[in-house]
Amino acid sequence: MQQTLTGQIKKINVEQLAQLFEFTRKHYVEYYDLQCELADHLAHSIEQRWEEEPSLSFDEALQAEFKKFGIFGFSDIVAERQNALFKRYYRLVWHEFRSAFTPPLILIILATALGMYCCMMAWHYSYSVFMLGFFVISTWRLSYISRQYRRNLKKTGRKWLFEEIIFSCGGFGVMMTVPIQFVNFVLENKLTQVSAMAISVILALLFIYDHVVLFRMPATAKTHLKKVYPEYGMENLA
Repeated sequence: MQQTLTGQIKKINVEQLAQLFEFTRKHYVEYYDLQCELADHLAHSIEQRWEEEPSLSFDEALQAEFKKFGIFGFSDIVAERQNALFKRYYRLVWHEFRSAFTPPLILIILATALGMYCCMMAWHYSYSVFMLGFFVISTWRLSYISRQYRRNLKKTGRKWLFEEIIFSCGGFGVMMTVPIQFVNFVLENKLTQVSAMAISVILALLFIYDHVVLFRMPATAKTHLKKVYPEYGMENLA
C-alpha cells in the first residue's frame, strides 16, 4: 500500500472499524452479518482511496465511499441479501419437505387424507374444524418460536438476518391465510367427491409443510446458521 508523506501506511484501526459498524447501524442496517460485510467493504474501500489520496481524513474518505451507494444508501444491499437468504431458506425447506416423505409418513398422509375426506363427506362443515385446529396450533407454535427468538436476541444482542428468517418461518403467518381462502369455495359451492378428495390431500400436505417450517427448521437452526455464518454462536463463548 502506498505511503503517506510521513512515511507511514494508512490503514483502518480498531477505533475506526468500530465507527464503521456504528455508521452502518445509523444508516438502518440492523443485522450484524450485514454490518460485518458492509464495515469490511467500507474499510477496504477507504484504504484503497487512501492509496490515491493519503491526505484525506477518515470521515472524508468514508463519506466519499458512502456516496457510491446512491440516494438509497445501504437499502439496496440489504434487500439483495435478504432475497438471497430467503431463496436459500426455501431451498432448505424444500429439501426438508422432500426428505420427510418416508414410506411410513406416506401411509400416514394417505390415512389422514382419507380420514378428512370421510369427515367432509359426512359433514360438510368439518373442513372448518380442520382449518381452525391448523390455525390454533400454527399460531401457538409461531408465538413460541417468536418468544424463543426474542430471548436469544436479548442474550446475544445481535440480529442475524438468516436467523430471523428461520425463526419467522419464512413469513409463514402470511401463508396461513392461503388455505383459509378455500373456505369460501367449500361453503358456497356444493362439495363433490373430487373436490373433497383434492382438499383432503392439500390439507395433508399442508400439515407436513407446517411441521417442516414450524418444527424441523427451528430445531436445526443452529446447524443451518453455522453454514452461513461460521462465527455464529461465538458471542456465547466470549
